[in-house]
Amino acid sequence: MGTEPAHPAPSPLTFAALLRVRRRQALLSQEQLAGRSGLSVRAVRNLEQGRVRGPRGETVRLLADALHLAGRERTEFEEAAVGSLSQAGFALAGPVWPSSGLAPFQLPPDVIDFIGRPEQETKLRELLAQGARDGSATAVVVSSVAGKAGVGKTALAVHVAHQLRSYFPDGQLYVNLRGAERQPMQVNAVLARFLRALGVDGAAIPGDPEEREVMYRARLAGRRVLVVLDNAASEEQVRPLLPGAPGCAVLVTSRRRLCGLEGASLVDLEVLEPEQAIELLGRIVGAARVAAEPEAAALIIGYCGRLPLAVRVAGARLAARPQWPLARLAGLLVDERDRLDQLAAGDLEVRASLALSYQALTSEEQRLFRLLSLPDMVDFAAWVAAPLLGISTKHAESLVEKQADAQLLDSSRTDATGTTRYRFHDLVRVYARERAAAEEPATARQEALARILSCWLALAEQADQRLPDTSEVVTGGGAARWLLPPRLVNELICDAFVWLEVERPNLVAAVEIAAAAGLDELAWELAGCLTSFFLMRSYRDSWRRVHQVALKACRRAGNRRGEAAALVALATLMGDTMTRPGDAQDMMLRALAIFEELGDRYGEAVTVFKLGMLSRSVGRYENSDAFLDALAFAQRARRLADEIDHRTVQVDALILLGEAYRQTARLSEAGVALEKVCGLLEPLGAHRSRAIAFWQLATLHQHSGRLDDAGDLLEQGLQIVLAIDDRRGQARLLLDLGKLRVRQGQWQEADELLKRSMICSEQIGDHYVHAEARRCLDQLHSR
Repeated sequence: MGTEPAHPAPSPLTFAALLRVRRRQALLSQEQLAGRSGLSVRAVRNLEQGRVRGPRGETVRLLADALHLAGRERTEFEEAAVGSLSQAGFALAGPVWPSSGLAPFQLPPDVIDFIGRPEQETKLRELLAQGARDGSATAVVVSSVAGKAGVGKTALAVHVAHQLRSYFPDGQLYVNLRGAERQPMQVNAVLARFLRALGVDGAAIPGDPEEREVMYRARLAGRRVLVVLDNAASEEQVRPLLPGAPGCAVLVTSRRRLCGLEGASLVDLEVLEPEQAIELLGRIVGAARVAAEPEAAALIIGYCGRLPLAVRVAGARLAARPQWPLARLAGLLVDERDRLDQLAAGDLEVRASLALSYQALTSEEQRLFRLLSLPDMVDFAAWVAAPLLGISTKHAESLVEKQADAQLLDSSRTDATGTTRYRFHDLVRVYARERAAAEEPATARQEALARILSCWLALAEQADQRLPDTSEVVTGGGAARWLLPPRLVNELICDAFVWLEVERPNLVAAVEIAAAAGLDELAWELAGCLTSFFLMRSYRDSWRRVHQVALKACRRAGNRRGEAAALVALATLMGDTMTRPGDAQDMMLRALAIFEELGDRYGEAVTVFKLGMLSRSVGRYENSDAFLDALAFAQRARRLADEIDHRTVQVDALILLGEAYRQTARLSEAGVALEKVCGLLEPLGAHRSRAIAFWQLATLHQHSGRLDDAGDLLEQGLQIVLAIDDRRGQARLLLDLGKLRVRQGQWQEADELLKRSMICSEQIGDHYVHAEARRCLDQLHSR
C-alpha cells in the first residue's frame, strides 16, 4: 500500500493578509476595527493593503486586543508582525529593542509633590500628544521649556513626560545634556547612549557622528518615542538628537530660550505664584505646620523669591527639623549676606545651581553681572551697563541681552518710553553681589558706582531743564557727569515727565547710594535736579527723603554749599505743606548765612525768594502781616536777580511781588509786576510760571469785579497746565475756576470743575485743595 505524498507546509501569511483574515473572522468591518483599536480607518486600510512595512509594537498590541486574540493565535499574529519588520529591512543592524523585549523607559521618577504650572503643563501635554494621538503630524513635534536656574524646568518636563507615556508606547528616552556646566555632554556620546537603549549592540554603533545620526533616526522611524533632552546648552547640541520622522516628539529644557530651533514651541517658566509656593512648602513640611505660622511661611517664600528650588530647600531643612518653628528659618534668611548659605540641604543648593549659569558666561559678561548688582535698582534699561563698564551703549545692550538669554536677568516690561526693562531675581542678585564682593576690588566697585550715578545725574539734569517750570532750586555743583550719546538722551527724555516717572525709584535710590558711598556732592545735586518734578507731581515723601539723605551726607563731609542747598529744599517743602513754618524759616536763615559766607550770590537770591514764598504762605494761612515780609523778601530777591542777571529768579520774584502787592492792597503795582511776567514768558508758550501769572492776574481782576476777564485768564492758565501735565496746577486752577463760575451763576459748569479738582487733588495728595473743593461743592449743592 503506497503512502500518500506529503503535502508541503503552508507558507505563513503575511501580516497584512493575517490581519485581514482575523478581522473577517471577527465579523468586523475596517471601520469597526478602527473604532475598537483606537487607530484611524486609514491606518487599518494601509496595514491590510501592505502599505505599512513594519507596524509599530503598540499598533500590533492594540489590534490584537481589539480582535480578542490570545494564546497561539496572538503569538502567530505578533510573529507575522515581526516577520514584516525583517522584510522591511529594519533588523539588518541588529535587534529593534533590547533583548528584554521592552521599550526603553529612561525617565527619572516623577516629582511626587509637583505643584503649579497648570497652563504650561496643559500646553506641553497637548503639543506633544497631538501627533502621536491621531497621526496627523507631518514633522517631529518639538517643545522647548526655558527658565532660570531652579525654576523647575526639569520637574515640569519629567512630570509631563510621565503623563504622556501611553501616547509614546515605543519608548521614552531621557538625557541630562549638562548644558549649564563647563563641559556639556558631547552629542556623539548621547547618540551612542540612545542607540544602545534602542537595542543596538555597542560594537555595531558607528564611530562617525553623521552615521550615528542616520542610524538613530532609522531606529526611530515609524515609531512613537518621546525624547526628553534636559538642560540643553544650545540649538547646536539639540539638532542632531531630533528624530527625523513624525510620530516621535521632543521635549527640551534649557536655561536659554532656544529660539533657533525650527518649528519649536517655546514655553517660558517663571517663579511660582505666592499661593503655589505656599502649597509647595506645605506639601514638604506639612500643611498643618504651615497653616499654624502663615506669616512666617509668607516670609520664607518671600526670601526664596518663590523660586521652586529655594522653596524646596527651605522645606527640606524644616522637614529635617520638625522641632523648629517656621519663624526660626525665616529669621535665618533675613540677612541676604547669609541667605544662600541657609538655602542648602544635602545635595540641593541654590548657590551651586546659580554658579553653573555664571560660569558659562565670558569674563566680560561675568563682570557686568557682578556690577549690575551694585546699584539697588528696581529694574533698569540696558543703557545702565554702559557707564558701569565704561563701554559703548550698543555693546552694553548686547551684553545685557546675553545675560537675559542666559536667564540671569528677567526681561520684566517695556516702560512708557518704549524701552525694555530688566531686573534681577532676588536670589540671583544676592549671588551677583557675592561674586562682586569676592572678585571686584573695592576701588573698582566704587568707580563703577560713581559712573552710573554720574550718568543718572546727567540725565536727571537734562530732564529737569526740559520741564515747563521755573521753580528755582540751588544746583550746579562740581559733581562729574557721565554722558550718554545725544541721540539716546533725546530718545529717553523726549518727554521729561515720562522718563522721570519711569526712573523715579532708581533716582531716589541713587541719591541714597551716592550718600552712602561718600559722594555727597553728587547726592545733593541729584536731589536738587528732582525737586521741580517732585513739586509738580506732589511727590512730597520722595522730596523729603532725598534731601534729608543729602543733608546728612553733606554735613558728614563738611560740604557747606550742599548743606545750604538741602536746607532750602527741605524748608521749601515744609512751607509748601505749612508744617512747622517757624522751623522752616530758621532752616532758610541758616542756609542764607552759609551762602552769604561763601559769597554765593545765586544761592543767596534763591534763598531770599524762598523766604518770601514762606512768608506768603504764612500770610495765606494765618491771615497775618506776613505779606509785608513777603513783599520785602520779593523786592530783595529781585534786586539780587538783577545784579546777577538771572532770568528765572527775576520771574519768580516778580510773581511773588505781584501777589504781595495785591495782598497789601497795592493793586496797580501788582498788575504791572504780573503783566511784566507775562511779557517775559510769552515766547515760551506753555510754561508753568506763565500759568501762575495768569492765575494771579485773574485773582486781581476778581477783586476789581472784572469776572469775565478773570475767567478768560483762568481758562488760559488751565490750558497751559493741562498741556504740560502739571497736575498740581490743574487741581488749583480747576478749583478757582469752579469758584468763579459759582459767583457767575454758572452752576452746572461749576459743579463739573469742582468735581474735577477733587479728583485731581486726591490723585496727587493735595489735602488742602481737596477739602476746599469739597466745601465749595457742598455749598453749591445746598443751593
